[in-house]
Amino acid sequence: MDSCPYCDTKNEVMTFKSRLHPFDKSHGPFDLYVCRECQSLITSPMPEAQDLANFYLRSSNGMPEVLREARERYPQDYIYKKYVSIVSKEIQALPDDFSWLDVGAGGGEFAFFFKEAFPKS
Repeated sequence: MDSCPYCDTKNEVMTFKSRLHPFDKSHGPFDLYVCRECQSLITSPMPEAQDLANFYLRSSNGMPEVLREARERYPQDYIYKKYVSIVSKEIQALPDDFSWLDVGAGGGEFAFFFKEAFPKS
């Protein structure tokens, strides 16, 4: 990786190696880096435009089929609890009182369930 595409520094650390998309194993593998300067998450190598187009064509309205079906069958809470479960597996090494920030366009549902799962955070 040459430099961070956001702040143009050369201060990245590899966070995940050879990761595949969790719902579409044909998408990847990618290495994920965190820029120590601006804290951005960077995918390397960046997917080609045609690969991204194909990835979204394999999804229903941009959403993996398994999530779309779950959303239709269950209340919206199911999706947010599933996201909390996925994130929980990735952050097991953090102390109980870790800090986090939910940045999104939703109504705070993810933050509600995340705080419920990690009350000391």
